[in-house]
Amino acid sequence: AIGNDGFEHFNANTNNEQNKKHDLTRYQNRNPSLDRDIDNTPAWMNKKDTPSKKARMFTLSGSLLNVASANVTRPMPLALDNGLPAAVLRFGTSSEDEIPFSCHLDSCAAMNTGSLHLHQWVCTQHPHLVENYEQFDDADAFRPITLDCAVPQSEAEKTTGKLTAVITYKTRYRDNEGKKLTLSFGLGASIRVNAIIGLPTLRKWKIVLDIDSEIASSKLLNCYFDLKFQHAATGFPNGIVFDPSTFVRPNQQAGKGLALLAQAAAANELPSENKNAENSVILNMENSSE
Repeated sequence: AIGNDGFEHFNANTNNEQNKKHDLTRYQNRNPSLDRDIDNTPAWMNKKDTPSKKARMFTLSGSLLNVASANVTRPMPLALDNGLPAAVLRFGTSSEDEIPFSCHLDSCAAMNTGSLHLHQWVCTQHPHLVENYEQFDDADAFRPITLDCAVPQSEAEKTTGKLTAVITYKTRYRDNEGKKLTLSFGLGASIRVNAIIGLPTLRKWKIVLDIDSEIASSKLLNCYFDLKFQHAATGFPNGIVFDPSTFVRPNQQAGKGLALLAQAAAANELPSENKNAENSVILNMENSSE
């Protein structure tokens, strides 16, 4: 069912097959000898992350099919699924100022990445979300990371073909000890996908992807997120036009410290088994035949 916020929500009366995927009764049984119910549902699967009912930022993407009468080669005999898993995460400091937006989850991404101009627009419009923003040419400089994938080959040798900035957001989440969590993204002008959560965060947040049940559970946050399978989210929300020259950096303490991307660049080398990769990081590859 589609709610007022534009997102698909679970509805117990509309889709029996979908209901089965979210049904946690498979963990429950009754012990006749004890005359009581037994619930083996893991504790971290009981609590669902529920964003506020405020408007959310999201983009819609689609493929335009050009039907021609000319003979074409048959499709490659290989299973293909462009529905990439995504979850809505909440950024901000309170329910009054939070801004939820969709992030793809990619266990093959070596770090969190995002589109530079999209996040500069978010930073300009919602500076309260931002904990820190750094660029490679700041006073506390760092070396940009070159990507092997996820950028057009024609851009590979340009500065815009690299991760040149890091943005760190405040989130609405806390760990098991009550500590507030932040989330950093490496940004590049040629990165097409708006936001990708990579392996480091999946590990840190102890996220378990259950594709069949369409949920992502976090043992660190003690909650789970509904998964939405969609084409890679790119571009700005409908009706938004952003001029990068109008970007406004948030007020912050200078030299606050290197974030995830800066630390990786400062190390000046990859793990020993990848030292021949010329300091490049393989992220994700999107099918260009849309």
